[in-house]
Amino acid sequence: RERLSHTLTRKRPFVHDDVYHDFNPQSSTHWDGLPHYGSQQCQCFYGGVTPEEITALPGTRNGIQAWARRGIAGRAVLLDYGRWAVAQGLHPAAGERTAVPVAELQLVAEAQGTQFETGDILIVRYGWTAWYDTLDEQQRRAQSEGAHNFIGIAQGTDTFRFLWDNHFAAVASDAPSFEAWPADPAQGSLHSTLLPLWGMPIGEMFFLEDLAADCA
Repeated sequence: RERLSHTLTRKRPFVHDDVYHDFNPQSSTHWDGLPHYGSQQCQCFYGGVTPEEITALPGTRNGIQAWARRGIAGRAVLLDYGRWAVAQGLHPAAGERTAVPVAELQLVAEAQGTQFETGDILIVRYGWTAWYDTLDEQQRRAQSEGAHNFIGIAQGTDTFRFLWDNHFAAVASDAPSFEAWPADPAQGSLHSTLLPLWGMPIGEMFFLEDLAADCA
């Protein structure tokens, strides 16, 4: 097992990314665990855990194994932003940084007749995996090695209010980053609030094509 976190913490002390035997677990469907992002402002991870406690052996504080014991289960709602956007003639660029405002996600919910309930797991289909499946090997390699620009929810106060006021238990999408990436420097990353301050799991690269077709 190789831990990149020891290298990364020197530059970003409140971010951890792991690689296991040259396999990056963020290369496919995954949940971002609580040790992934901490709060620079609060100088800690979720629950006041320090960086030293995250990497201390023999165990990892706030590790995703706690979620894995029973899994994450609940009522999920799918907002098919990709399908809605195409119907509106928007055709968002999945392979570029595209910040989706929550006002548009609320329009998607209205168009679908979707009503949120406390504790829902919010799942957003942007259409990223469908786009990625159209790329050839060379194009995929370029995506992996080049600048990481992804479609996702926009950063900002409106997004925080939307997620908080609807009492979502977790969020997920089919893109590599639930939020638009790179993050807006003026607004900061959602990860650094949702994970360390709210304890909200963030799911990424979910395959939603069959689910979206069935829901449609």
